[in-house]
Amino acid sequence: EDLIATAYLHDVMEDCEVEFYTLERAFNYRIASYVDWMTNRSVGNRESRKRQDRKRLSIAPFEVKVLKLIDRIDNLRDIWQAPEGFINKYFDESILLSHCLLKSYGGDKLEHLTNELKQVCELNCASFHTELVSYH
Repeated sequence: EDLIATAYLHDVMEDCEVEFYTLERAFNYRIASYVDWMTNRSVGNRESRKRQDRKRLSIAPFEVKVLKLIDRIDNLRDIWQAPEGFINKYFDESILLSHCLLKSYGGDKLEHLTNELKQVCELNCASFHTELVSYH
């Protein structure tokens, strides 16, 4: 139940500025902690922020890593509304994230999800480029 709640709440700190203690009071410490792990706290340019996020997630609890990969896979399936330049960058960042998590503690248990993420990237990337070529 805590993981399901975390999945629903994973962006509230970042997008709605909900505080840790508010989540802890409304739910419990574990949910608040997992949501906190899912929250991007990095600073700098995009490349630097994503590098910081990967480093932080590499030491996150295993359950958070699973949720992050599932969230990323879901985002990749709905990425078509984004600008073209962002889509390619997001594919690349997703592959880097999967490599980082695969090499982290517990990463061997994430292989199925990292493979699925890579397949979604490859499939969507190929479809995206085919669509661009046929459009132009």
